[in-house]
Parts: sequence; structure tokens; C-alpha cells
Amino acid sequence: MDESSLSLDGQVWTAEGDKVFHRGRVRVENGQIAAVGRKEDVGVAREGTHLDFADQWIIPGLIDAHTHLMFGGQGYSGYDDYIRELRSQSNGEDMALLRAVKNAQIHQAVGVTTLRDSGAVDAISLSLKEGISRGYVSGPRVLACGRPITITGGHFWWCNQEADGADGVRRAVRQLHRDKADFIKIMASGGGTAGTDPRRPSFTLREMQALVQEAHARGLKCSAHCEATGSVRRAVQAGVDTIEHAGFQEPDGTRTYCPELVEMMVEKGLSYCPTIQTAYRALSRYRRAGGSEERIRAARYKLRRKLENLSRMLEAGVTVAAGTDAIRTFGDYVVGLELFVHAGMSPQQALLSATSTAASVLGVDEITGSIRQGKSADLLVVGGNPLSDIANLRQVKMVIQKGTRVTPAPHVEAALPDEAAAGHRSDIGRVLGVQ
Repeated sequence: MDESSLSLDGQVWTAEGDKVFHRGRVRVENGQIAAVGRKEDVGVAREGTHLDFADQWIIPGLIDAHTHLMFGGQGYSGYDDYIRELRSQSNGEDMALLRAVKNAQIHQAVGVTTLRDSGAVDAISLSLKEGISRGYVSGPRVLACGRPITITGGHFWWCNQEADGADGVRRAVRQLHRDKADFIKIMASGGGTAGTDPRRPSFTLREMQALVQEAHARGLKCSAHCEATGSVRRAVQAGVDTIEHAGFQEPDGTRTYCPELVEMMVEKGLSYCPTIQTAYRALSRYRRAGGSEERIRAARYKLRRKLENLSRMLEAGVTVAAGTDAIRTFGDYVVGLELFVHAGMSPQQALLSATSTAASVLGVDEITGSIRQGKSADLLVVGGNPLSDIANLRQVKMVIQKGTRVTPAPHVEAALPDEAAAGHRSDIGRVLGVQ
């Protein structure tokens, strides 16, 4: 379906507060929302296609604020496998780009119409963004940081944007701005890369401040990977726009919530992307595959702490944007929103974090994130009311990107995880070991 005029009838949630048009209508003209309201107030698209979804729900397309599209696929167990492929095969980056195309399409098939790629080797994610914008391949709207900035030997050093010292990080920002990065990603602590330590910060405060100042001077937002409490502190002090993960890890490996830092985040208007389902995925995988008791215990501790921290941060008033940190698995987006609800969000709050709030955090709220006249017609039709049960987002009936229906290719449908299936629900209580 690629009509220039389209009308959709159904229950319309606009993502602008709690506004719902029961027996509503969305009219689309040339890829943009021309009108939204009650059926009797909005005319049908002239000489276009009229789709009546009756009691089904029409909502804005979903937004994933944190992905890594070049990963995923069969036969890869960790970062070392990807690095080995990139170094040993002449077509390693070509394969990574093709994986990124497939992963973006898997995400799009479950309703993600905008996503932010938070770090890839060289120009892989930047090339993907340009290829989609040119129409060479189909996919969601992509915002790409390109290469994340890290210290020498730091997390994701193999993406080839190592930088040290205030002058070094400024130079890195300028290079990425030249390469048309949409935002700057900072690896403010160690992570899953071998030889790095997630319990300790990487950049000094002076380096962080120089990096953020340079990015903001060029109109670029910054997001920071922060597992260590020390990295959260420096990122907040430097004025990073979005804190990713916020693991609150201490040097001894414990995870201790820091209300002082959270208060600073609220005062400065900084946002938080919890990527909470990474721990859930790991714990589920260890339980299914017979992981050691030690690994299961560590993953359960991480997930419980992240849920508790998210609940407290919500009470403190932190702005939360939904993001999956998709690396191994794509298409299981709803799991994260179910965890948000488990942590204390209402279904509507979770939906806002995945639509209008996320759009604002990413700086694309004038383009997408809600159903409003003049915005891009990025729409998702689901079979049940997600405001009463967030799991109804799994009942995907139609995805529309810029006014065009997304028809997943067979290879995309075959790659969707079990968690994306209609009617499936994450068993959070069982995985946490409380049921």
C-alpha cells in the first residue's frame, strides 16, 4: 500500500496526554497526518484508501532510544566474535551492514518506526541511515551516533573513535559532526568489552565537560553509557542530555541507588534510558539454557536492582525514554514496556515513554512521536487496548511508516522472537523467582 491519501478509523490514542478519540479517524496525505479527530469531524481522504479498524487501536509508531543494529544473528556469542569477523574477513563490515538492515526491519515489523543506533564500527550505522533515507532499503527512521567516543582501550574501542584529553575528545566530536552523526554517544564507563571495568568511570570530569560543550556548540545532543556510579556523577555534572543504563555500580560490584545524583538529574532536566530488559533477557536465557547458579544469581540481582532504581527514579520525577539496548535480540520491544509497568508505571505512562516522551528526548518531537496534524504518519494499529494492558501491543495489525504500510518480508517474520508473538506475555514474576 503506497497511496498518497489514506484514512484510518478506529480507537485513536494520540500520545498527547490522555487524549483518545473513540470512533476516531486519522487522515493521511502525502506521508503526513492531515487531520485527526472524531469520525464525524474528519473527512475521508479524497480518492484515497479507507481502512476501518473498528474497535482496534491506532497509536503513534513506537520509538527505541537505544539499539546497536550491527549485531545479532546466529553463531555470535559476544563482542569478540564480531571483532574477529570484522578483522579476519574482507567483507566483515558488509556483513555487519546487512545485519543492521535486517535488524532494523525486524524492529519495524513490531511497530518501531523511529530508533536511535547507539554505536557501531566506522560508518556502518551512518550508511544504514542514509540508505534508508534514500529508499535503497526499507526501515524505520534512524538516528545514528556513528562511532561512540571512548577512552583508549575503553568500551567499544574497536568502533574506532578512541579519544583522550580535552583536546582529543573535542577533535572526536568534530570528526563525528563532519560525518553527519545525529548525536554523540559517550562511553563514560567500562562495559561488556573485554578488559574494561563497568564499575569505574572512564573519562575524567574535565574530558566529559569538554566533550559535552563541543557537542552542544554544534547542536548535537549527548547520551552517555553509565554503569558505574562514578560515571553517572561525571555525566550529570557535565550536563549529558541522556543517561543510559545508570547501573549505579560501586567499585566492589554492589549496586547502590544514589538519590543525590537523581535529584541533580531532575534539577538539570536530564533524561534516563533504563535499557531495563537487557538483564531480563540474560536472566531468561540463563534459566532456559541451564546457566550456572552464580550467573543466574548475578543477573537476578541486577534486574531487581534496576527495577527498584527505576521505581524510585520515577517517583523523583526523572524523564524516562524507552530503549531496548538491542544487541543479541531484536523485535522484543514490548518486554521493556512490561517491565516499566512492573516497576510502577501505568500502561499510559509506559506508552508515553515509548512515543511522545522519547521523541522529545531524541529531539524529533516536531516530526514524530504523537498523532498530530503536520507530523509524519508513523502509526501502529494493535488489536487490543494498550492503555488497559500494555501486552496488547503484541497484537500488531498494521505498521505505517511515513504513510506507507510496512509489509514484512518472510525473512523478517521468521526472525521475530517468541516475545513478539501476539498473545505472548513476559512472565516477569517467574523469571525474577518471586512466583
